[in-house]
Amino acid sequence: MKKIERRAFICLALALLLAAGLGFFLVKYFLDGGSWASSAFNRHLYNSSGQLASGTVLDRDGDVLSEVVDGQRTYYDNATVRKATLHAVGDLQGNIGTGALNAFADKLTGYSLLNGAFGAQRGNDLYLTIDARYNYTAYEALGGKSGTVAVYNYETGEILCMVSAPSYDPLNVPEDITTNDRYKGAYLNRFLSSTFTPGSVYKTVTLAAALEEIPDLADRTWTCSGSVQMGDETIICSGTHGEQDI
Repeated sequence: MKKIERRAFICLALALLLAAGLGFFLVKYFLDGGSWASSAFNRHLYNSSGQLASGTVLDRDGDVLSEVVDGQRTYYDNATVRKATLHAVGDLQGNIGTGALNAFADKLTGYSLLNGAFGAQRGNDLYLTIDARYNYTAYEALGGKSGTVAVYNYETGEILCMVSAPSYDPLNVPEDITTNDRYKGAYLNRFLSSTFTPGSVYKTVTLAAALEEIPDLADRTWTCSGSVQMGDETIICSGTHGEQDI
């Protein structure tokens, strides 16, 4: 009798473990199914060159920034636009992890929990909020310097322009991109992943907030010692101004 009870207990424990494992898998499936299906290891969605072989990325006006033609992913027909929108769209090799081709691969392939990547043959159209014309103008204005330019509609949350430099042409990747300092940080989207000391133009925003939120602003003074600690960052002032009022 005890032997039967022991076996029954073991079977019950195994059944509970199986149920727990199945439950864990289902939770992971619902949470991560899209990223599993759109993984670069999925040969049904990626061609032999490792390029996402379905889906079209467009700007807010419907201009095609990247699409698949005859099984090969291609980009806008203007090299400067390709460079200006590279970090928003993504590259062919997947080095820019924040680009749309990587970040929204499940949306581009038409993945769903019930049907899987049902639209993999053609994929979906993905409209970005950026405008290719604004990106072109911003990239030209940088003049080869490293940095980022962005235009943000605070009322809607739309990012109209997002340029990061240095950049490169995704259809003509420089052979020395990993060794030439000119391309240092080219895989990094500086708008999303870098921090910058606020420039003087931002003083107007700070002043507007102070006028709105500090009742006795006109009677207060501050002491500029040349730097200020903000969390783990030290903000350096161009001079040591001593006691200042508004």
